Amino acid sequence: MTRPPKGSLIEILAIENRWVRLAEVCNHIIGKIDQRGAACLTPVERTIDRVNDFEYRMIQGGLTGLLYSDWLDWKAIAEVVAALQVVGAFEASRLLRETLVIVAGAVERQPLLRTRDDLPWGDLLTMVDPTYEIQRIEREIAPHVDGINQHLLTYVESHQVDLLRADEASA
Repeated sequence: MTRPPKGSLIEILAIENRWVRLAEVCNHIIGKIDQRGAACLTPVERTIDRVNDFEYRMIQGGLTGLLYSDWLDWKAIAEVVAALQVVGAFEASRLLRETLVIVAGAVERQPLLRTRDDLPWGDLLTMVDPTYEIQRIEREIAPHVDGINQHLLTYVESHQVDLLRADEASA
């Protein structure tokens, strides 16, 4: 059997089906969390969820939006760092880890930063990062956000597990 020419409708549909499948898997995992909580996820599903959520947050609010949402939740942010590493998004993982070092160091030096209730977000960020390193990191991480989905797709496909059917069988 000959392979269809590059850019043919069959090839385009095959590529499109891979992305549709990734969206289905991510949406199913989100639904599973909504129904049963995050504790019900397998390690593979948890990795997929953390990476998918990170990419979404980066698109919606950038790195500072992620920090705002998970302020001082080191466990949640560390899970994202690890998940990015697992799927092969090494540069994004490194940059997020670098951000954690800046924030954790500032909080250690200035315990007042643990509670952000009395400070406007911009003022808090300035106290955390007076040299604007987080803004530099945000600019550096931005080009990697588009590629994160490709890493995630490769990760999902490499596990050769039909997550939707496997989950339905265990329910």
